[in-house]
Amino acid sequence: MKLFLRRHYTSLAHSHTHSTASQLIHLCRAGSVPDAITLLSYINSTPDLQHVVSKPIVYATIVHACTKSFRFTVGLQLHCHLIKSGLETDRFVGNSLLALYFKLGSDFNDTRKFFDGLSYKDVVSWSSMISGYIRVGRPRNAIQLYLEMLDFGIEPNAFTLSAVIKACSEVGDLKFGKCLHGVVVRCGFECNEVIVAALIDMYGRSCRPSDCRQLFDEMVEPDAVCCTSVISALTRCDLYQEALGMFHLMFRKYGFLPDWFTFGSAFTALGNLERLKQGKEVHAQVVTGGFHGECVCR
Repeated sequence: MKLFLRRHYTSLAHSHTHSTASQLIHLCRAGSVPDAITLLSYINSTPDLQHVVSKPIVYATIVHACTKSFRFTVGLQLHCHLIKSGLETDRFVGNSLLALYFKLGSDFNDTRKFFDGLSYKDVVSWSSMISGYIRVGRPRNAIQLYLEMLDFGIEPNAFTLSAVIKACSEVGDLKFGKCLHGVVVRCGFECNEVIVAALIDMYGRSCRPSDCRQLFDEMVEPDAVCCTSVISALTRCDLYQEALGMFHLMFRKYGFLPDWFTFGSAFTALGNLERLKQGKEVHAQVVTGGFHGECVCR
């Protein structure tokens, strides 16, 4: 099979040199990473074709494909080649490699070392690391890195702000979270559903349900995620009746479909209010909605 592929790509490369880069990218996006690596190996061993892969976007795409297909070892091999070729310093290649370490690496310290060694760090690089610290349960490091990012003059985007707000929620730092809320308002980053959901979660964890509801009511286009966040926040603050009201409003007014997390909050509220009859009705919704195999009890 490998011999057949080599012959196929040899013919392809010689007859369509100008389109070989496009073929590489097509194979990667189609999920055919082994075929792309075979073609790449042939190109690297053929002096007349090596200019084909001198474009950073080609390697960035291949690394991204390795990440999506969980081929960490192949990605590491590409990293070694990129160091030798000098393409590691490219912005897009660097961020693709960072995503590889971030999503597939087993030791987050290795990801941090790679980040520290990046020649060019943009808002995508910083945001990935901030999000990474939250994912591994180190929200305080995420906040510290955000402050370092500001010191370097990098402006946060919506993804950055939502991640740091989440970190504030997890450490219970409402004061700094409110500062971030102010940044959101000043930047305009407040119509973003992801940011609003993060703010609702932060205020909910701090037992400020009125702020949660106000944020939701001010949304131009409310969505299911933010609605669920409000329900969860009300439940967490022991406002069970209000949570149930929001739960029914969710699909009666807005037409949103509850997910397993929404149902879990509803059952918590119903249990505390001892509403067995309503609980059975919601249980029926769970079954008819196909959620009976999910864990909806909290």
